[in-house]
Amino acid sequence: MSLNESTINIPILDNIDRTFVKAERIFAVTTFCIMLIIMIMQVIARYFLQIPTPWAEEVIRFLFVMTTFISAAVLTQERDHIAIDVIVTPIENIKDTTKREKTNRFLWLFADIVSCVIACIITYRVHLYTMAMMRTSQESPALQWPMAPIVMFMEIGFILMSIHYLIKIINCFNTMNYKRRESKK
Repeated sequence: MSLNESTINIPILDNIDRTFVKAERIFAVTTFCIMLIIMIMQVIARYFLQIPTPWAEEVIRFLFVMTTFISAAVLTQERDHIAIDVIVTPIENIKDTTKREKTNRFLWLFADIVSCVIACIITYRVHLYTMAMMRTSQESPALQWPMAPIVMFMEIGFILMSIHYLIKIINCFNTMNYKRRESKK
């Protein structure tokens, strides 16, 4: 059973979550398509026209970093990251539906809290790295672009992941409170 089947979500948080995911998807698809077009142009220029394009590889690398970290935020919201289901599989065998739902909800809550803490720690560390990049004014070799904005996309991706985890945690606590109130009636 997926956790999303039995949660009582807060509407405003769901709207925020959906808005972020929509923007993240548009950004990820756009950067991926630009990356694909540049790759095709690079292949044609290099192998058919014999014209080297030293800038293309660097731009593709930057777009790949942007796409990867923004897409990771989408996967966080959709719970589509790679997962090990060693614990989840035995829970599905619990006959008592209420007990299975509570156990499942607790495990998702625990996983979301741990993941949120890790995402926040990584965000902080990447922020420090971004600030160091800004202080040193490091530039890319071919295009002489500053590296800090590119690294900043890692930070943005982890901030978005943290936001998605926080929304999941709040909604899970809301569901637990709602279920508790319903059981007392």
